[in-house]
Amino acid sequence: MFYLLKKSFIHSFFLLIIWLSLMAVFVFATVAKTAACPSLAAGDLFKVPNNSAVYLLNANMQRMYFPHSTVFKTWYQDFSSVVEIPTTCVDNYPAPTAPPYGVNYRPGSKLVKVQISPSVYVVEPGNKIAKIGSEAVA
Repeated sequence: MFYLLKKSFIHSFFLLIIWLSLMAVFVFATVAKTAACPSLAAGDLFKVPNNSAVYLLNANMQRMYFPHSTVFKTWYQDFSSVVEIPTTCVDNYPAPTAPPYGVNYRPGSKLVKVQISPSVYVVEPGNKIAKIGSEAVA
């Protein structure tokens, strides 16, 4: 009789330890996931750890990427306004479902030229280009 009581107590104790361990993991994961996400607004810039890509939040709170630093530097002088967020927070800001998906050169900041033609184009709003003649005219 004493042996059965001792055995059931040991089993109950181990089940309690396992249950408490699982609850601790669940609570920790939930708190860590929700507490670490910063509040961002439209127009904010962000990146994630161990990745150089920078994203801009548009008016619909969707993330638009800068394809490279040259494009970024036509809009901003440095990276001081970029906020680093955990990767677990990225899904709070979905990618756009329709174009544009990324940020292009700031209108009026760049001239575009094709090597096989003397024509020169200026970048206009809406990611459009307009012919301005030649390099001499530019």
